[in-house]
Amino acid sequence: MNNWLGGGLVLAMGMAAQAALAQETVTPAQLQQLDATVERVREQFDVPGVAVAVVKDGKVILQRGWGVRELGKPEQVQADTLFAIASNTKAFTATALNLLAEDGKLKMDDRVIDHLPSFRMSDSYVTGEMRIRDLLAHRSGLSLGAGDLLFWPTTTYSNAEVVARLAKVPLKGGFRDRYAYDNILYAVAQQVIETVSGQSFDAFLQQRIFDKVGMAGTRYNADHLQPGDKAAVGHAKFDFTDLRPVPPLTWSNAAGAGGLYSSVQDMAKWMNVQLAEGRLADGTPLFSEKTQQQMCRCRFRRSCPNRRSRNWTRHGRTSPATPRAGA
Repeated sequence: MNNWLGGGLVLAMGMAAQAALAQETVTPAQLQQLDATVERVREQFDVPGVAVAVVKDGKVILQRGWGVRELGKPEQVQADTLFAIASNTKAFTATALNLLAEDGKLKMDDRVIDHLPSFRMSDSYVTGEMRIRDLLAHRSGLSLGAGDLLFWPTTTYSNAEVVARLAKVPLKGGFRDRYAYDNILYAVAQQVIETVSGQSFDAFLQQRIFDKVGMAGTRYNADHLQPGDKAAVGHAKFDFTDLRPVPPLTWSNAAGAGGLYSSVQDMAKWMNVQLAEGRLADGTPLFSEKTQQQMCRCRFRRSCPNRRSRNWTRHGRTSPATPRAGA
């Protein structure tokens, strides 16, 4: 099938126009305008360095970098440069849960309290009805970014402490009633994975996903970077004008939400698994086609106007009670 499914993977960080560094690869004719496009975007958004991979028909036809890893230093971005991939981490968390479902160790429609008896939301009904699938779907009734200050910027709370404090985070909407992006329920998902698998979250990701996909350069978190890793540095505009490097943030206590470091070289392999409906490069399945369809299925009736959206969830009711703190 000759299409550009997935297009390009772009990982970027903060400013300045520097000369592009190409790997030893010829830019395909279809991508001759890519250099100019990337440089224009880097200049417009003050981005020191960018890495791009392009996948077509199961093959990586381009992977390269432009600019520098850190403003004011000469090291240039390449295809193996590591970037913090932030919430792209969530796809790996969802995959981990679904792998455990394929193992028969849980069901995606299990109640969370069946695996984490101490789990509490601020509403008792939501606590009892929250399913594993709900942890991933941003429809719990929490408001946008609720609970983020428990782990971002970096805190000393453990993952268990973050999850325990979720009971004090108020709900602002009905259960499964609306979309509101959250991170904290992915910290709960992380705890479910560790409890059910008997492994640490980082060990599970390494053994069940990274090693099998061939993502040898991917790291669990900023504090797992190794000597010799070519990691890009994040940047921010101080006083909204002066672009400077900033220290890395570590999300070990909410690693299921965001924390992974990866490169376009590794992420292109991950993209190919997605485009191959769960199959690895040798044709063996990482996860089933059915599982991939479930992971990509729309869960929101209102925001997905297509025929699939009419059957968005088996447990589609909203809480009959007004959410209340401390319930």
